[in-house]
Amino acid sequence: MQTVVLRQLLLLMLTHSTCGAIPTPPTSAPTVSPTTVSSTVSPTTVSPTSSPSQAPTLKPSASPSSLSTPSPTTASPSAPPASAPTNAAASAIAVAQLQKEFQEYKTMMDTYKQNTDAAIDGGWVLLCAMLIMFMQAGFAMLETGAVRAINTSNIILKNYIDFAVGSLAYWLVGHGIVKQTWDIPFGNPSATDIMSCVVLLLFSNTTATIISGAVAERFKFIEYTICTSVMCGVLWPLLANFVWESHGFLFQLGMVDFAGSCVVHTLGGVGALLACISVGARHQRYDPMLESSFQGQSVVVASLGTFILWFGWYGFNCGSTLSIVDRRWEVAAAVFLNTTISPCTAAVVILVWSRWREKRYNFWDILNAILGGLVGVTASCATTNALGAVVCGIGSCVAYKLGTWVLDRYQIDDVVGAFPVHCCCGIWGTVAVAFVSTTEQIESVYGDEFHKGLTMGQLLGVQLAGVGVAIAICLVGFWVPLLALKHTLGIRVTPDQELVGLDFAYHKGLAFKTLKERTAEAKIQYDREKLMAAKIEKSRSPKLQIHRTSQSISRFSQ
Repeated sequence: MQTVVLRQLLLLMLTHSTCGAIPTPPTSAPTVSPTTVSSTVSPTTVSPTSSPSQAPTLKPSASPSSLSTPSPTTASPSAPPASAPTNAAASAIAVAQLQKEFQEYKTMMDTYKQNTDAAIDGGWVLLCAMLIMFMQAGFAMLETGAVRAINTSNIILKNYIDFAVGSLAYWLVGHGIVKQTWDIPFGNPSATDIMSCVVLLLFSNTTATIISGAVAERFKFIEYTICTSVMCGVLWPLLANFVWESHGFLFQLGMVDFAGSCVVHTLGGVGALLACISVGARHQRYDPMLESSFQGQSVVVASLGTFILWFGWYGFNCGSTLSIVDRRWEVAAAVFLNTTISPCTAAVVILVWSRWREKRYNFWDILNAILGGLVGVTASCATTNALGAVVCGIGSCVAYKLGTWVLDRYQIDDVVGAFPVHCCCGIWGTVAVAFVSTTEQIESVYGDEFHKGLTMGQLLGVQLAGVGVAIAICLVGFWVPLLALKHTLGIRVTPDQELVGLDFAYHKGLAFKTLKERTAEAKIQYDREKLMAAKIEKSRSPKLQIHRTSQSISRFSQ
């Protein structure tokens, strides 16, 4: 930096000296007398024919021979010395060389900045992608806590398999649908294309995982992987292309879905509802005498899963900036704050509601309300402020309670509450963009011609159109194949398999042993230890010691 500054100063000095703005004073000024000047310059030295734009020309009256050897005390009005043009030319060459070096240095610094910014953005996106992938552990823990112990291994394995199968389906087919190019699986993609594929792949897997918890404990394993492949490979990429790509028609209409309230959660929530309707409720789920036996096995494990999901959600929302340089970190900071405020508001509201209406603190409602608050702010997390996030959190509680009422009213068995959390809160979050976001905020975040000058009514219409497209994609692309699969291969396990649990049916063993099994093992262990203690005590008895001593003496005497 100091070198650049010195070169710029030198460049300015040389430029001024070349233009004559800073003349160099002589070391010794010659003495000129008035008589000498008057005797050497005639009155006709000014040419009357000179143009006004030209300076007057001085003509000496002396002969040329007298000018060859001027007197030391006489001022010579002749032209500058011959070395002046040479110095000016050298200065011009030096200035040009400095300008060239300066441009080369500037180009080098611009390239360095671009590479540095790309590296910082790449690290930021990959870090957020890791957080999104870690959300799979949160889904696994939440669903494990919500199911019965006899289905634990099955639900965890489904979370692994839907990630594996969904990733392959998106990599092979889905990314080509989103980007309208097939460089990822079959070409030579750039680093930017690979990074985009990684992030979108994780988003598609999140959509598929929403369905796994809703249909837990009764959905066939292979048939579930087929549904995952369809969702990750075709349906989610199609909606993502419409909403997030610049050539998508919903994007060009001005739809705002910053991190996926519609693209991820509404689509996954509608798919979960359709899957629950198709597969039916668990056996005796709505029997009043047995309803309590279907409660989740562990609120501790479910709470751990909720915290992991909340933690990963920061990568989900903040990572959607896809950049952290050029003041994009300010957008990421606002997204982080809104992603915190909305679920906190939802937790407090549902806590007061449950205490007021149910006279207790409903633990499962609090967990789901937190997730609903996260879903509700996902679309507008970058285009609203903290007060808007509060509105999103309150509305998410209302949407969640409305969704649970629908499930109970029509006896739709949704094990983890995916429909009220993801579908209802996702629809609310998509629509709420029109109420909690301003035109200036939307324009500053998107910065394109499609998101300029939208009024609240126009934005509301576009957001509702996006929700309608998501529901239509699920009805046509997911429910129709699901019904065809139901009437051909079948999607539900047998009653015997459901009765003994899918851990025994598919994996030949339980993840957690029952209380009866643990009691029997403890009794066996207790009897074994008691027998060993008796043997040790018998070996230490006095009679046995005297008998062993007499045997030793007799052997020694022989």
